[in-house]
Amino acid sequence: LTEIGFDEREAAMAMAMIAAKMLHPSSELETERWLQNNTELPRLFGLKPESVTRYLLYKTAIRLYEGKDIIEDTLYKLCSGLFSNRDNIIIYDLTNMYFEGRMHGSEKADFGRSKEKRSDCRLIGLSLAIDSIGFFRYSELYPGNISEPSTLKDVLGKIKDKLPVKKEKPVVTMDAGIATDENLSMLKQEGYDYVCVSRSKPKGYLKISPKTLFIEDNTGSKIEIEKVSVEGCEDTFLRVKSEKKSMKESSIDEKLTRRFEQRLVYLKQGLSQPRRLKKITAVHEYVGRLKDQYSKVAKYYQINYVEDHENDLIKDITWKRKKEKENGKGEYFLRYSKKKLTENEIWDVYNL
Repeated sequence: LTEIGFDEREAAMAMAMIAAKMLHPSSELETERWLQNNTELPRLFGLKPESVTRYLLYKTAIRLYEGKDIIEDTLYKLCSGLFSNRDNIIIYDLTNMYFEGRMHGSEKADFGRSKEKRSDCRLIGLSLAIDSIGFFRYSELYPGNISEPSTLKDVLGKIKDKLPVKKEKPVVTMDAGIATDENLSMLKQEGYDYVCVSRSKPKGYLKISPKTLFIEDNTGSKIEIEKVSVEGCEDTFLRVKSEKKSMKESSIDEKLTRRFEQRLVYLKQGLSQPRRLKKITAVHEYVGRLKDQYSKVAKYYQINYVEDHENDLIKDITWKRKKEKENGKGEYFLRYSKKKLTENEIWDVYNL
């Protein structure tokens, strides 16, 4: 902290604030109340509880953010000697935080797709690059409407010079939202290997593992994994089938199916009742909205109409679920570029 201009008292205030955020995560106003009335934490750092005010906490937070890059780099270097091979893997992800205030004074807070479904609030994006044991390597704040894939090249460029000099670059691990074809091509050009969730399920693949491997995840759920190759793609894929994920998807599917069919039944019953939808155009528009609202299950349905064009009416509606076209539940694919990795190694890299 002295490297970014903190004196002894300011450093004590910063450490008390950081400790409070870890023990009692809250706003600066609530942190002020908690430090003054509910803990002796300030005294551990040589501060009087009544001297800790929210105004000093605001000021301290701003100064810490201004020195963020120096703090992150210094802390990482201090810890780097404690563990070996921690730079073999870079795990990258991006999330966002919402603010219930108007945030008119913020240059980055903006409306976007909220991870917490708060589309009514302004957001700020937070990207994190961590190493193989979970230590932050680099972080960055982005506007709330930032596109996730566009941040990867920026972050890699900023940490590139901070990586230790060695022959082999680290493996980059990321989720499907960031693993666009453009980003994967960029990683290859920069000399990085990667492990990611495939953005789509391969339409056809060939099993290349001698046998299917059965393992358990950290919750004890059974996992089935095997290497497969996809025609026309240089990368290799790991087919993963999760018992727990299958149960979850089945539960969601049943709920959406029930709601979708209830709406269709309501529409069908209304065809013979007064003041309900019957016109051909109105019925098709209604079904179109239903298909959009329940898109995850609606794509499996064949819906047929009996139309009376002379009177511009729908006389009857029938539907049938096309089970033969459904994909396997609980199944997804990991895509990786490093050919020498075994099934267990790929799984371990992705689940660090």
